[in-house]
Amino acid sequence: MSPRSEELAAEAWKRLAAARHSLDAGDFGVAVASAYYAMLYAARAALSERDLHAKTHSGTWSLFGEHLVKAGSIDQTVAATARDAERLRA
Repeated sequence: MSPRSEELAAEAWKRLAAARHSLDAGDFGVAVASAYYAMLYAARAALSERDLHAKTHSGTWSLFGEHLVKAGSIDQTVAATARDAERLRA
């Protein structure tokens, strides 16, 4: 894994831990937002491994869908879960 991908993956794990902590504390809004960001950073890490980068959330999800989901590397339910989390966060 490239250093940049490692940084992004580490951030994803950090956000996931924050989501779990918030969920345990009953702070559901923060838990959803943290879980969403965990997914976003994980997607960016996966894209980074393919030397693909986006500046925006929508750009990230577009590249993720095109290069990972449509290619069959990632199941469609993962992308659907991320879209649901994004809507809930908003």
